[in-house]
Amino acid sequence: MVPAKIQSGDGRRTPKWPPFSLHQGILFDSRRGLLTLRVMLKRIIVVAVFLLLSAPGLRAQEAKKNALTPEEAAQGWILLFDGKNPIELLVEGDSEIVDGVLVIGGNRPSRVEVKPKMGHEFELRMEYRTEGAKYINVAGAYKEGLFGESGSSSTGLERRSKNKADWIEIIFNGKYDQRTDQRFVDSQYKGVGDVAFIKKGLFGGAGARNIILSFDVPAGNKFFLRNLKLKTNPVPRDPLWLIFSISVAALAIFALILLIWFRRKKGTAPEGTVQGP
Repeated sequence: MVPAKIQSGDGRRTPKWPPFSLHQGILFDSRRGLLTLRVMLKRIIVVAVFLLLSAPGLRAQEAKKNALTPEEAAQGWILLFDGKNPIELLVEGDSEIVDGVLVIGGNRPSRVEVKPKMGHEFELRMEYRTEGAKYINVAGAYKEGLFGESGSSSTGLERRSKNKADWIEIIFNGKYDQRTDQRFVDSQYKGVGDVAFIKKGLFGGAGARNIILSFDVPAGNKFFLRNLKLKTNPVPRDPLWLIFSISVAALAIFALILLIWFRRKKGTAPEGTVQGP
């Protein structure tokens, strides 16, 4: 667009000033590098509206931390930490809760264990951050039967945090193959906000067993946890426990029958005797 010209007193053409009008709604005047007042007001309004609309979304996203979604609750997920209490965790050693984050570790060796027993197949999700030079150790223990075989396997967490902003999302999956009678636990992890997960096998073995998962934190290190969720198939009942329970119930009933019989016998007088005056 060529700027308008006006005739000066000496006959020379001079540019019209200003080279735009407010009602034209020009976004930017490339000739002078100036924003119109109208456009500036529009941009201020757009930014204000965006902030007003995004604020509830940010608050809602923040509210989702350490909480189950309605879909997760309907699917049977268990919340292990609600941001205030480690309701489904067993903690040993140094620990504290800071701004909705469970901090495990300090001057002493510390440990956190998932309280619910995990069935043959499970999925454990959580976000963590680490501080310290040593690896956090993840262990899977099992015990089969009342007096049966027990054992454990352990390995270090593959990824450690680079800085205080480096939160890591990790998913532990437990699987059992009935055809081969093999169980295995693997993990997949990525930085919070990243797209692709990196998968790593952890441990496994023969037989279908219930897993108890725990994390060991060396002295001088810290393990930060949030958004811990667990979904597991039902833990199968141990047949030995069923036999033991039935036996105890049968003994209790037998003891009660004997007690009633002795009391009745004691209250019955022998023949030929007279009770009382």
